[in-house]
Amino acid sequence: MSTQISTRMHPHPAHQCVLLESHLPYKIMTIGKTLIYLSYFSVLAPLIAALIKRKFWGSAPMRVMSILLVLSAASDVSSYIMAKMHISSLPIVNTYLLVSFALLTVFYAALTKKYQSVILLVGSILLFYFIITSFDNWGSFRSINTAIQSAALIFLAVLFYINFYKHQPTDNLLRFAPMWFNSGIFFYYSFNLFLFLIANYVFENTMADVATTFWGFHNLNNIVKNTLFAVAIYFGEEKTE
Repeated sequence: MSTQISTRMHPHPAHQCVLLESHLPYKIMTIGKTLIYLSYFSVLAPLIAALIKRKFWGSAPMRVMSILLVLSAASDVSSYIMAKMHISSLPIVNTYLLVSFALLTVFYAALTKKYQSVILLVGSILLFYFIITSFDNWGSFRSINTAIQSAALIFLAVLFYINFYKHQPTDNLLRFAPMWFNSGIFFYYSFNLFLFLIANYVFENTMADVATTFWGFHNLNNIVKNTLFAVAIYFGEEKTE
């Protein structure tokens, strides 16, 4: 998802573009705007690949990822509409973050069957904690909760790498879709962990153009993640074991 800046941090490109026009040099402003819209539309790459490779979605883990991609696109469209109406889209962003955490937990549980019960149990406990601690303030960005989600997903990605190294379920790593998905998840949440952790401070205590530049790193990470997802779908194998 292309989470953007709202109410000092409104999660949408339209608002970022307004902020970018304030103090940044022209070249930086142009790069910032380009990253915003590339990030926003990058989810189309894996979605188009999924439409082309429809037979690919035969296994449970891959179906979970297809649901995640559709929800990501729907969330971005909803955020765009709300931004045009000058309404904060943070409730949508927070909802999407929780749903994506739940879906990715199921994704890893399906791939790492040895630890399936433990992953689902711990994931459910964390999800319940996130809902309880966010319920009273659903319209604000919860940096700590999002950082914990990132750390948990990084751990699951590393666990997948270890499990893959031990069992090596395929002879063709470059055609193994779960590895591409896992690499996208690992890259995205590893680089964004720091961003999520200090996001509230940056957006509440710095100038708008500084905050927008800061969030540009997230946009770049999102583009890379969706590119890796597209590769997983278009070039990957259906086999997941």
